[in-house]
Amino acid sequence: MKKIIALLICLLLLPAAVALADNAYLGGTTWELGMIAIIETDEYLDRDYIDANDLMITFRFEENGEVILTFHGNVFRGNYLLSGDYLEMDFQDDGNINTTITEGESGLLMFIFVNTFVEGQAHLFVLTEGTFGGTAPAAPDPDPAPAAPAPATPEPATPTPAVAEPQQPETPESDAPVTSQDVIELEGTTWEIVRAESPDGVLDRNDLVRIDYLIEFQFRRNGAVTCRVKNNSDWIEERGTYQLSGNTLSINIPSLPPMSTVIQNGSFMIPNFNNTGEDYTFRQSSSPSSASSGAMPRIVRDALVGGVIGAVAGGVVWLIRRKKKKPAEAAAMPHGMDPAMSHGTNQASPAYYPTPASAASAPATYAPGGAQHQLLCTSGPMSGATFPVIGSLRIGRDPSRCQIIFPADTAGISSLHCEIQPQQSGVLLIDHASTYGTFLLNGRKLNANESVILNPGDSFYLASNQNLFRVI
Repeated sequence: MKKIIALLICLLLLPAAVALADNAYLGGTTWELGMIAIIETDEYLDRDYIDANDLMITFRFEENGEVILTFHGNVFRGNYLLSGDYLEMDFQDDGNINTTITEGESGLLMFIFVNTFVEGQAHLFVLTEGTFGGTAPAAPDPDPAPAAPAPATPEPATPTPAVAEPQQPETPESDAPVTSQDVIELEGTTWEIVRAESPDGVLDRNDLVRIDYLIEFQFRRNGAVTCRVKNNSDWIEERGTYQLSGNTLSINIPSLPPMSTVIQNGSFMIPNFNNTGEDYTFRQSSSPSSASSGAMPRIVRDALVGGVIGAVAGGVVWLIRRKKKKPAEAAAMPHGMDPAMSHGTNQASPAYYPTPASAASAPATYAPGGAQHQLLCTSGPMSGATFPVIGSLRIGRDPSRCQIIFPADTAGISSLHCEIQPQQSGVLLIDHASTYGTFLLNGRKLNANESVILNPGDSFYLASNQNLFRVI
């Protein structure tokens, strides 16, 4: 039976034998998880099961060579390189993954990862939005319309005196704001701060870059928007929603007051941003990607996915078992992004948004003495060590960015894992989108870039309770 399935797969995937060199263009496309195959039990989890159990994983390929992996609300950013049909993705400290893009019988494009997200599983991703390889030029009309016959020469007529028509005065150009027809499509665009104006003065784009104070809005599909704030060279992200009515834009970020503005001349201004008394002006810094148009309807997309899964599922497992060695990507991220992990909570917490004044000052560094609170490490490589909380304390494996530094081979600790900031009543704990997570003592996992207040006596741990800290 397996040989018959294998033969069927070879016939269905015959186009995959030819490299897709002419389609070496991924920018503006989104790929979603369409099937999970359990290798040992021959069990297949379809798209309905993936959606019902919140196991969706997506890859978004930007025009600038950046790839964004979204998983359980966590966002991983990296770079990608496509050579023919061979795709390489580099997520730096979070690993590298490689695969090959193939084409099914119905023309649906897909790629497969084995053991990358969960050991003993194969994940099949399908193109769900955008055009792989760009849009082909329109074909010429095969039956051009015949040329119209030349008009007959009119016979001369007796001239009649012309009656002068009253001339209408020219309409002067209007200075009214642009209308909805003049507003660009927001989906797929990024807008960055270019001016900060307050009673104390004005900071232009050069000033903001110099003090490393940057804010940007990334408008995504389905009315989603991500607000990114740069804090001491690190980007802090928080998601929200937006609505565009004509040229009036409304933005709702959970930790910020509701914002409403008008897009004019390629920019918009948000007065009293975050109740700081300062007016911020944003200008578009990237154009819409091709993902904004031509997206495949969901019902058609799911029907195609179901057909491909039914034809490919058995062959995928059979081909996997014939491999003599695991793919190179298997060791890249074996457990760091496991769909079987606990989902944590979706509770939004206020993110830390600095003001230009705090951004212009020197970043806080660790120094002994004079601290109101301390961190006590109660387990792990630094068990028994205490760290006074003076300014920001960053915890991770990278000595160039962290003040509490774990050994380079410590399992589960990201290069920049989390951060502690002093507060009057305790400390503020911020997760920096760590791969293996930051957890409270009760086991609740913080969302990426989520922050919580910890009081003296509270504890938290990194990746596992083998790396436990207590606030004292």
